[in-house]
Amino acid sequence: TLGSLSKLKLSALVVSTTIAGYNLSPQINETFNTLIWTTIGVGLSSFSANSFNQWLEYPFDSQMGRTKITPIPTLKLSPFSAFNYAVGC
Repeated sequence: TLGSLSKLKLSALVVSTTIAGYNLSPQINETFNTLIWTTIGVGLSSFSANSFNQWLEYPFDSQMGRTKITPIPTLKLSPFSAFNYAVGC
């Protein structure tokens, strides 16, 4: 359920474009650690943004056929748990 709250596929695309942009930088990449920490930070930021989006829009998501199967409208996760997860990320 946290995977669908975080939208793992979408977040993976965001992280992959970050890695590509980092590697295309005209400056010499300083360290591998910079890439790792940047990737982790972007991933967690993406998880958080996707989770906050679902938390904010769950009243509307529960009315739409395509989105009423997401974790909050189906009560697989409470809105409070989703909010805490988003803040934690």
